[in-house]
Amino acid sequence: MNAGAVARTARSTAGLVENALRDGGAALVLGGDCTVELGTVAGALRRTGDIGLVYVDLDTDLNTPASTTDGALDWMGVAHMLGVAGTLEELVGIGPRTPLLRPDQLLYFASGNVEPFERRLIRSLSIEEVPLAQVAAEPAATAATVVNGWARRFDHLLIHLDVDVLDFADMPLAENTRRNIGLKFDQLVAALRVLLSAPN
Repeated sequence: MNAGAVARTARSTAGLVENALRDGGAALVLGGDCTVELGTVAGALRRTGDIGLVYVDLDTDLNTPASTTDGALDWMGVAHMLGVAGTLEELVGIGPRTPLLRPDQLLYFASGNVEPFERRLIRSLSIEEVPLAQVAAEPAATAATVVNGWARRFDHLLIHLDVDVLDFADMPLAENTRRNIGLKFDQLVAALRVLLSAPN
C-alpha cells in the first residue's frame, strides 16, 4: 500500500539526513513507521558507504509483498534495504547503491517476533541477531558487546528504534498493543545509553 508515498518520503528524508551528516554532524530522525529507515540509510550512504545498522525492533521487517497478504510496507523496510526478491523496485532503488545494505551491515537487537519466512532469510543471509531474551536479561552488557565488537568495523553506526520493542503494559507508546512481550522501558534505556555512546 502507498508505495509511491513511501518512496517520496524516503527520498525527502535521505536529503535531510545527508545534509545533517555533513561535516561530521549527527541526525535524529523521527518517523511514523519503519519505512523512514529507507531514507535514513540512503542519506547516510551519500556521506559514507561504510555504515552499520543496529535494528532495535521486536519485528525484523523482512516480509515482502510476495511473502504476505498484508499490504503494510511498515514491516517490509529491511527486506527493501537488502533488496530481497519480491520487493518493490521503486523502494529498493532510492539510494546511491542497490541494495542499500549488505546483510553483514545489519544487526537485529531485541528481535522477538519473527515470521517463518523472515527466519529463513536471517539464516540464509547470516544476519547477526541478538534476541529479545538476551537483551532483557542484560541490556547494558549486551549492548556493550555489540558496541565493542560488531559495531567497531564501521565508519558510521546507525541505530533504528521502533517503540514496538517495548512491552505495551510497561510503556504504552506503540500502535501494537502486545502486552508482556518486549523490553521494559528501563531495559531499553539502559541498552540505548550504551549503543549511543559508540564513538562512530
